[in-house]
Order: sequence, then C-alpha cells, then structure tokens
Amino acid sequence: MVVFGFLVFPIVLFPYIPGFEQYEDAAVSGTLTLYVLLLPNFAGFFPIIAQFWSIGAEEQFYLFWPLLTKFFKNTYILCLTIIVLQLSTLLYLQHFGKDAIISKLTGILAISRFNCMAIGGIFAAILFNNKKTLLKILMWRGTLMVTLAAFLALYIDRFQHYVYGYTVFGFLFAIMILNIAANPNSLLKLEWRWTAYLGRISYGIYVYHILAIYLVGIAAAQLFEPKIFQIAHVWLLIALTGFLSVGISAFSYKYFETKFLKRKSQFAVVVSRDSTKF
Repeated sequence: MVVFGFLVFPIVLFPYIPGFEQYEDAAVSGTLTLYVLLLPNFAGFFPIIAQFWSIGAEEQFYLFWPLLTKFFKNTYILCLTIIVLQLSTLLYLQHFGKDAIISKLTGILAISRFNCMAIGGIFAAILFNNKKTLLKILMWRGTLMVTLAAFLALYIDRFQHYVYGYTVFGFLFAIMILNIAANPNSLLKLEWRWTAYLGRISYGIYVYHILAIYLVGIAAAQLFEPKIFQIAHVWLLIALTGFLSVGISAFSYKYFETKFLKRKSQFAVVVSRDSTKF
C-alpha cells in the first residue's frame, strides 16, 4: 500500500480528487522515506494511506517495549509510568510550548498513543496474572453497564480532550475488550462465524477502507450530479464502501496475507491459534 500510495495513486486517482495535486511529488521527498522507515506519524497527512500513522506508532512502541520490560520487572508500574509521563509531558507542552518545533513534537507525541497501549498492557497483565479480585470487579455486570453508558454518553457528546481524551476512552475500551475476550457471562458477545471472519481480515479492512471510500466517491462523482444526492444515496454509498472494503480485504487475506501468516510460527515465541483457517 505504501508503494501504491506514492507511485500509483498519484497518477491513477489523485487527478480525480480536488486538492490532491500538492501530493503528487511527495514520492521524491522525505515523506516516502519516513513511511518506509515506519515513521509515518512523523510525516503528516498523506492521502489514502494516512491511516498508517497508527501502524507506525505500534511498531515504535514494540521497538522499545521489550527493552523496558528488561529493566522494569513490575508491568503495572511500567505501564502507569508510561501513561503518567505521556500525559504530563503533553500537558506541559500544551501550556508552555509555543514555537513550531515544540508544536510539531506535541502533535507527534499526542498521536503516538503509547498511553493507550500501556493501558492494554495493564489489563493484559491483570488477566495473565489472574488477579481474581480485580477481574471480579472488572467483569461484574454492573461495571460493564456503567462502562457502556459512559462510552455512549461521551460519544454522543463528542467528547474530545487533547491531553487525556484518548486515555479515558482507552480505559473504557479495555474494560469492554476484557469482557468480550475473557468473560463467559459478558453482556457483550462477538463469537459468531461472521464476526470471527471479519476479525481475521480486520487488518486489511483497516488498511484498505480509505481506498474503498475514494473509489466509491470517484465513481459516484463520475456517474451522478451532486445536486441529486439524497440521504438514501449517502447510505447507499456507505453500504457500497463497506462491501468493497470487505471484498478487497478478503481477496488480500486469501491470496497475499495468508502466505506470510503461514510462516509466522517460525518466528513466534508464543504460538497463537492458526489464523489462516476460515
């Protein structure tokens, strides 16, 4: 997708999308280098593959995480330290960092989401170490109901906070994920054949969905006049985008990704369930 994003899409797709002409020469700039080096979150926005910022943040986290765990034997203290350090640094930079460089660093730190990954580490450690008292509280039906209510309220209110917004959502999602994954009596259940399949191809859906959005949008713009668009047409475009995203991802999973997944066990320290079988 990085190769297509820099070498193919600027020629094939960008001419049909107003405002994207400015990105046509980015392949020869430092932007491509940052993407290749798994630093897309340092590169800023680039059309159709902008979602790769999060993959870069993940890879950067995984790069230093093993080193930290060698020095910090207590996972909970390590994760809490990462959360506190990120939030306090962001708070400081937001109030005292005014120049362009500090502003850029603040933006990079904000979208690194190391705090959210550290939250995941805390909940994984609670489950792995079988902290029964904490698990009982977190898996209590009342806890999940309060969590769902809080999430819906914040989502409807469009809650956003530059410093601690994602930390709040991170804890809420962690509780939901813990219950879905490990609580047999959870109110939230996703153990169906179609959800399991979507889970297998979910990485592809994430990578390809923006491409699907643009393809459907370009096709609609060529076929229809914007003035005749009704709300029904919008829902139709959303449905088509969803089906196209799943279709591209299913094709990619079967004919491309599976070839690599079959080799994963050769390098895995902890062998997971075979994800190549439908």
